[in-house]
Amino acid sequence: MNSLIERLKKRAEIRRSIPRGEPDRISDILEEAAIELDKYMKTASNLGIRVMQLEAENDKLRTDNRILLEEVAAYLREYKKTLDK
Repeated sequence: MNSLIERLKKRAEIRRSIPRGEPDRISDILEEAAIELDKYMKTASNLGIRVMQLEAENDKLRTDNRILLEEVAAYLREYKKTLDK
């Protein structure tokens, strides 16, 4: 099945092939809509990719934080032992 973008462009092409005495504004609008929709689709795709990258970075930071907290807890346990002596 053709995408909506392809169908809009094809419809504009078909309308332009029909002889008219003046420019076909509907063809222009159809093509403009296809171009804008294509831009929005690419932007949405890029945003989706960026969200996945940020989620991966967030996961790594959470892991790093957990490791640091475990190291601090171990250090504090050892320090407490020295105070208890």
